[in-house]
Amino acid sequence: LDLQNVGNVDSGVRTAYEIVDFDPDLIILTGICGGFRTNKNVSLGDVIVATKIVYYELGKMEKSIISRRVKVVNVEESILEHVKLAIDSKWPLTALNHTSKILRKPKVIFAPIASGEKVVAEKKFQDELIDIEKNTIAIEMEGYGVIRAANLAKTKPKVLVIKSIGDWADDSKNDEFQNKASEIAASLVTFTILNIKSI
Repeated sequence: LDLQNVGNVDSGVRTAYEIVDFDPDLIILTGICGGFRTNKNVSLGDVIVATKIVYYELGKMEKSIISRRVKVVNVEESILEHVKLAIDSKWPLTALNHTSKILRKPKVIFAPIASGEKVVAEKKFQDELIDIEKNTIAIEMEGYGVIRAANLAKTKPKVLVIKSIGDWADDSKNDEFQNKASEIAASLVTFTILNIKSI
């Protein structure tokens, strides 16, 4: 199911239909996200496993000022622990570092991800999101919709959001590393599926 750049609304609707058709126990959303360069420990290609999704779009507009009414959805801790154990089985991937052109192993980082309807290329907006949830280090466009659909379903499947940083969500944003980042995220998801214990 390709949800790339369709936004949270369409992602939620399409996920709801797939839940009815397939009745999954676990949904894994993967792909790319925009990283926040303000965090010095993050590099292009690193993989973010979302500990929570911070949906920032809701709010009140008054006198040209938006008061955000953020919704934060936590990812179930037991699922995150299973992923940590799976990754401890020594995920073997190395990736080409976009800046230094050397081989290195991407880091796997467990952290909040912001989710909304915008392609963001502005550091000022990143800073606003960090003010809302200080540990947020990336942004994407589908995670909240998928988790919302799962939470509303009768069967309530568990959800993982695993995305690799394909660009910096600031004025340097470009598409040069996005294909490689997609491959890295897919590699970790495949490795996790093969090594994860029963949930």
